[in-house]
Amino acid sequence: MLDYTKDAIVVTDKENTISLANFEAQRIFSLISEKEIIVGSSIQDFLPNTTAISDESIDKLYHTNGLDYLVSSAPIIVRKKIIGQIFIIRDATELHLLTDRLFNTTAYATTLQAQSHNFLNKLHVIYGLTDLEDYEQLMEYLEKILEPEQEFAQRMVYLVHNPVIAGFLIGERSKFSEKNSPFMIEVYPDIPVTDQQNAAHYWMSLIRVLNQFILEHELAEKLQIRFGFWNQHLQTTYELELDTRLQSNLLNEIEGAYFKKILLRANGQMNIEKNKNWLKITFSVAYSEELL
Repeated sequence: MLDYTKDAIVVTDKENTISLANFEAQRIFSLISEKEIIVGSSIQDFLPNTTAISDESIDKLYHTNGLDYLVSSAPIIVRKKIIGQIFIIRDATELHLLTDRLFNTTAYATTLQAQSHNFLNKLHVIYGLTDLEDYEQLMEYLEKILEPEQEFAQRMVYLVHNPVIAGFLIGERSKFSEKNSPFMIEVYPDIPVTDQQNAAHYWMSLIRVLNQFILEHELAEKLQIRFGFWNQHLQTTYELELDTRLQSNLLNEIEGAYFKKILLRANGQMNIEKNKNWLKITFSVAYSEELL
């Protein structure tokens, strides 16, 4: 029963040595760590922040290798003595992804609605100012409607025809804006629609890892992103300036188990170029254009 439950279950003794781990626990820990879970190893090899056994149940959120886990631990008590712990580990990443998708879809729908309502009004204003030859007011009006936030959202709608990806990019721009960080992306050629949405989700998972690292270390000011559709693949390039220490940290992140597994599932590949203060990461994932 324990082996085939959906949740990961690990049992340890009072020294935090693993005495039982079901199949789901072995799958999850293979993502967290390069090594396989073995009975007799320490739970701290996989969950480094595990504390000493408590006489109360504890819930903690762990983030590692781009994944989020909710870990619930409770003591095992026999004859009023604590003899170990039981851990129930749930993958919280899907919940976060669903929240992101809802937010991104709302942002995308709002952008479309705003364009539909305002497009003709803007044309009328531009035509009127041109007819009056009030070019100073026309320039001010054009600058206003082409503000970075609005211009970015409009470009995504026009250039990225897959609403899932367009909404995701608009959402990512909002995350950067909240921290007063720039987020511009060059899209060429246009991104077509697809009937294989898993490809888009794999791509978004990879982008999320990179963007989170860039935001955490405030690297957006010296970031360039290029994104396009080539030979039935989504190809993305990140170029940024960062010191040797941060280079090492970022490379550890993208060369870890999670990033590699996503690339494998997406039939993708990655290329890395670097020098002392510069890093270029190019990766592609298989993406089939929908045939109309």
